Amino acid sequence: TPPPGPGLVGSAQHPRPYPQVFGTFNEGDRASSSIYHSLQVKLEKRFSNGLQFLGTYAWGHMLDTAGTGSNNGPQIQDPYNARASRGDGTFDYRHIFTGSYNYDLPFGRGRRFLPDINRGLNQLLGGWEVTGITRFTSGGPVNVGLTFDNTNTGYGGDRPNGAPGAALTAPVSGDKTQGLLNPAAYTIPTQYTYGTLGRNTARAPGFQNWDFGLYKNFPLQGEKRSLQFRGEFFNGFNNVNLGGPNAGFCTPLPACNPSFGRTFSTQNSQRQIQLALKFLF
Repeated sequence: TPPPGPGLVGSAQHPRPYPQVFGTFNEGDRASSSIYHSLQVKLEKRFSNGLQFLGTYAWGHMLDTAGTGSNNGPQIQDPYNARASRGDGTFDYRHIFTGSYNYDLPFGRGRRFLPDINRGLNQLLGGWEVTGITRFTSGGPVNVGLTFDNTNTGYGGDRPNGAPGAALTAPVSGDKTQGLLNPAAYTIPTQYTYGTLGRNTARAPGFQNWDFGLYKNFPLQGEKRSLQFRGEFFNGFNNVNLGGPNAGFCTPLPACNPSFGRTFSTQNSQRQIQLALKFLF
């Protein structure tokens, strides 16, 4: 990669290093570094009285220089100074909470409530079970980059300058898919210079999901035989979790990139309901 400067990349006016020896080629190195700090907490109740649950929380901070895998390699702005691209890693989710639970409702024969109910009513009121998994995650990192080769290196990965004190988002009333990035927070660097903005400095929206299960167990004649009806609700509250925004910066906006700061994707699917019948023996 030639240093930033004018002229046609690879020409005599703007040559690549060692033009007498090498032509144009791509290089891939396992030369990145990363570090991860975290605080992890777990709360667990083992199964008793029909109830069990597990809750885990992690606060974490991941830093790296080049992302993960070759697809994120161009996030390095200056290939001769990878450390200048050290920043929040691709998997830098500051807050992650996951909770799971299973509860046999205390109704029916042998349970706390209605323990002496007759077998007929027990088939209706007893044997109910609820279960679920809940997850909350703060937003992941977003790398704001230029849509053009401002340094004229033929490499890509250029970033803009950051505008000190400017808000990173610009919410649009009534439309959560817009304004996830604020154009006023960024400026174009002087031509043939690298931008001062750090890597992965913006954030995507957070994530929440609730999966539920409602089961009905019907005991059958014979040893340890039962029929189980299962109603399962994935994304039960039908939460819309927006994906990361378009982060290609240029000027003048919106003419050069009408999608800047907007998202057209989601991190999960819509509510799904599944019904099943299971024979246990």
